[in-house]
Amino acid sequence: MLFNFEKNLIKINFTIFLYVFLPITFRFSGNSKQWLLVQVIALLSVVFTFHIWLIPFYFVLSFFSRILSAYRPRWSPLLYRISPVRWDELILLRLPDLPGQLVNLYRYDPHLGREAIREVAQHRYQGWAARWALVRLAQQDAEAVQSLPALAAYAESVDWLNDSSDLPAQLKPTLLTMRDISAEVRSALASDSLTNRVRRLQQARHLSDEALLALPTQGLRLSITDVSGMGRTLRGALIRWGQLIAQALQAAEVEQRELEPIPQVYISDGKPIQPGDRADAMVPFKGRRQLFRELEQAIGGGQGERATLLLFGQRRTGKTSALQQLPRRLGARCIPVFIDLQRFALAESAAGMLAGWAAAICETAIRQHVFLQPPTADDLVQEPFLRFEKWLDDVECALAPRRLLLCLDEFETLEEAFAAQRLDLRVLHMLRSIIQSRQQIDVLLAGSHAIDELPPHWASALITTRPLPISFLEPSDARELIERPVEGFPAIYRPDAVAAIIAATRCQPYLVQVLCALLVERMNRARRMPPESFVEAADVAAVEPLVIERASGPYFSDLWRTQTGGSLGQRILELLSRAPDLTCSSAQIKQAIAADPADLRAAVRVLLRREIIEHSGADYRICVPLVAAYVRQETQF
Repeated sequence: MLFNFEKNLIKINFTIFLYVFLPITFRFSGNSKQWLLVQVIALLSVVFTFHIWLIPFYFVLSFFSRILSAYRPRWSPLLYRISPVRWDELILLRLPDLPGQLVNLYRYDPHLGREAIREVAQHRYQGWAARWALVRLAQQDAEAVQSLPALAAYAESVDWLNDSSDLPAQLKPTLLTMRDISAEVRSALASDSLTNRVRRLQQARHLSDEALLALPTQGLRLSITDVSGMGRTLRGALIRWGQLIAQALQAAEVEQRELEPIPQVYISDGKPIQPGDRADAMVPFKGRRQLFRELEQAIGGGQGERATLLLFGQRRTGKTSALQQLPRRLGARCIPVFIDLQRFALAESAAGMLAGWAAAICETAIRQHVFLQPPTADDLVQEPFLRFEKWLDDVECALAPRRLLLCLDEFETLEEAFAAQRLDLRVLHMLRSIIQSRQQIDVLLAGSHAIDELPPHWASALITTRPLPISFLEPSDARELIERPVEGFPAIYRPDAVAAIIAATRCQPYLVQVLCALLVERMNRARRMPPESFVEAADVAAVEPLVIERASGPYFSDLWRTQTGGSLGQRILELLSRAPDLTCSSAQIKQAIAADPADLRAAVRVLLRREIIEHSGADYRICVPLVAAYVRQETQF
């Protein structure tokens, strides 16, 4: 790459031109011969400084290197070693066929090709070739897919592709989605469960449809015929992928109907419920009507002081799932951007975090056929917050008259970043500035804590906060989730079984999903099917221990170790879990637990706020019987 003496040579020539040739030009402007001589000398200086006299040689060498590397792949390493891009940083014009040469080198030696692409990406003027070499590699591999196993292997063939890959902005989301499609298909083929196989293939089909919609309509053809002889596009590859996935999904659904006659539509893995391209009636997400009404009223409504929206509730109550439903519930004029702060708060600097936010905004905007250029972490190194806010000006202009809703999930992880000094409180002040000064951008925080449960700087920075609590389902919504999770679900439950599910889970949505999923598995395993056999209350009692086992990591363990507020809260729960009807009075708690009364009151307040216990008249009771069963199991000798 460029040596220091070459950099200094540019500075010297520029200085000479500025302080010597330019004054001489004016001095001898009346003498045509002397003036012409000065101009010739200046021109020759520029030609030799920027190696313009070598450009014809460079172009010929690059052109033939690509051809030779295609016909003689074993020559590829040698041809790259003598490529001018490796030893001349001052090649201002694009070298012809350089992406093709890099592709040929990668095909011959992936390790050396990866290093070459990384090296060219750092070139001041030829870095474009590295980006398009990666695009061509991804496209060639996509074009080569002719079967489902080959589609599953695609992610491995593009193992260099990740979120930080330097790719053209309009194509990067599509290529990343194609990688995810391959991963979903690979998971489907490796699954032993027909239900999971169908679910993974459905997700792959949904991602394929999204990728097709996200492809830019202008500049779609990548002009790769001069490199690989193929004239088809990423769109053609995605269409063929969709056909492969559709065929596999149809076969899996037929097999599922034979071996698992009751469809497994409940979501028991704890992942958020995403609507995808399914109709609302086919999504096992119920209730939350009041929450969506409040959001509709809060976003863009009223002329008074605007507030930061705060969606908070106990873990696994469906906060993230509710956020995933927002694009459908809030209409076309509002564009929700989902940002998982558990990932972005791990950034080592504000620049890295804000670059991630910008990328998420751009990926969402693409679905609205709006193409934005996100700032990189390097762009945000200096004055990251000011530059990010300046970029938001462009976002507002591009999306007008639509509104942007920044949904910051797991917002408490920012506090961990503050404590580790990876980020500072300017993040909160930026959020306050956005919500107060921007008329087309709203901010929604989602987490398991209210603002007053966090350090004082949160309340100080986010002065106006509108809480949107989310709790257990209403009994009618829980009943609908149990009996009619999706349209066309068979009637498999006896009334006493439904009552037993509601009693055991207290309408906690995640536990309802897990328990019902286990009941469907039990029915299919025993080949029980209405009208000959229905789910009985005895079946519910039989699978309750399995609920604790399956949900221990995602729900019960977290509740016990992090949501109880400490050892004193755990002792109170242990006492209640062994009491008749899971209920104790204040006096019984004070008598059984030797602790300072003020500390006991504080511990009880934490358990009440987290909805782990509740008032039962003048007494206290564990809300969810399954939680009590877990506590008894966790504290048994």
